[in-house]
Amino acid sequence: MKSETPTSTNASRVRTWLLAAVALMAFALIAAACSSDSSDSDPMPTSDDGAQIEGPTPADAGPAGVEVDGGDEVLFVYSGADVLGGEELTLADVFKLGKPVVLNFWAGLCPPCKQEMPDFQEVYNERKDEFVLVGVDVGRFTQLGSQSDAEELLDELGITYPTAYVESDTLLREYNVFGMPTTVFFTANGDVVSQKSGFLVGNELRDRTQDMIDASE
Repeated sequence: MKSETPTSTNASRVRTWLLAAVALMAFALIAAACSSDSSDSDPMPTSDDGAQIEGPTPADAGPAGVEVDGGDEVLFVYSGADVLGGEELTLADVFKLGKPVVLNFWAGLCPPCKQEMPDFQEVYNERKDEFVLVGVDVGRFTQLGSQSDAEELLDELGITYPTAYVESDTLLREYNVFGMPTTVFFTANGDVVSQKSGFLVGNELRDRTQDMIDASE
């Protein structure tokens, strides 16, 4: 009988170890798959009456799952806190009112902003039950006036529609605001219907507002 050489013995041992390792890996994979489907996995959280509790909604989501760019940006209100529901709130909170939204970016020392604001006030007075208008002062980021300049302009023109200022340029970046003023029209679901860089007056403002309201129906 022919005896095995040391080399053949070592090769046999290596094959045995490899087969054992493959078998062990296969067993581990099967066990992991079974445990993921097992009824012992953590159940969905439930309330006292047994109903499933839904997970948290996104921080910038409205009541119907509305998400909007820059939704967590805080607005510090100059006027219209009673309409918006507070003196400090996020853009997402505005959409929680469930209406189409107009964001008008302006500044206290911006001549075309001053030119359009009376028409915004007029359209707001006509249709304020159908949409939410927020004038967002961004003078500090455009070198077009301070908060004091903004407040003086509001007083001079007798503006009563909601206005606010922001402490970062997030919304300017999110909505590519390169000119002043700039106005963005949203559906109640947070979709942008149109955007205008430059002042808006008269019929154009009314037409864009109507298009926004129609798109929300």
